[in-house]
This record gives sequence, C-alpha cells and structure tokens, in this order.
Amino acid sequence: MKAGKIKILDIIFVILLAIFLVIVFKQKSSKDIDVADTKVVLAIEADETEVFNKDVPKIGDKVIDKRRNTEIGVVKDIQVKESIDNPMSEYTGIENGREKDSAFISMRFLVNSKANIKDDGIYIDGFNYLLGDELTLTIGDLQIYAKIKNLEVNK
Repeated sequence: MKAGKIKILDIIFVILLAIFLVIVFKQKSSKDIDVADTKVVLAIEADETEVFNKDVPKIGDKVIDKRRNTEIGVVKDIQVKESIDNPMSEYTGIENGREKDSAFISMRFLVNSKANIKDDGIYIDGFNYLLGDELTLTIGDLQIYAKIKNLEVNK
C-alpha cells in the first residue's frame, strides 16, 4: 500500500459520516414545540345521532376515547343543532337527505383537557389527536361516534 493514495471505500465512509452528522445536527437543532400540560378545549361534533340522545350527556361528564381507552377530558358545553347530512347522493344525484324535523340531530361538545402540544399535534395521555380524527367516545352514559372539529389552546 502506497502512502498518499486514498481508497474509494475511505471516501464513501467519510461522505456517509458527514451525512449522518448533518442529519443528527438538524434533528437536534430543529425548533420543536413541546409544551407540557397545556389547557386545551376540543370541539367534538357528532353529525348525526338520534334526537332522544340529546338529554343523556351533561356538562361535567367525563369524555372517554373507547378505542384508546383513555380519558380525553370533561364536557364544558353542549350545543344541539339540526342534523348535518349531505342532501344529495354523490353517486345518483337523488336527494336523500334528512328532513327538517327528522329523528336526528347533531351535537357539538366543548371538552376541557390537558395536553402536551408538539409540532405534530396534541398528545393526551400519550396518544396523538389531530383535527379530523374520528373517535368512538363515551360521554356520561352515551356512546357516540364523533369527529374533532376544532382545537383551542388556552394560555
């Protein structure tokens, strides 16, 4: 082996080491939002539920995510409105929506919670929750399918 000659494997090793160091540096220096135990208010909507369910949940009831088996928070407010339904079938073009005084309503729950806020969403009890997540919830004595529609952070 002659002195002064650089083997191709040595060059590849140095390049890979440099790439690795750049990636590690970027990961460590990125500005990651990480705020622990921040008070948040989730707006959770159940677009269609039977009208007799409107009196079941109460303000102060615990909200439990059944799929993840974790408590999300406590109901702060309940709003009951007409059902939200697509009045037109996207396949046939025939109107098949709910009538005005149908047996269905939409319910909106404002839920107080504590969460860790990161740049990829909020974490409640270690589980990631995002806008648009569809959840199976137990609110008081009611089990309901709902979607996260809004998220407010209280400072």
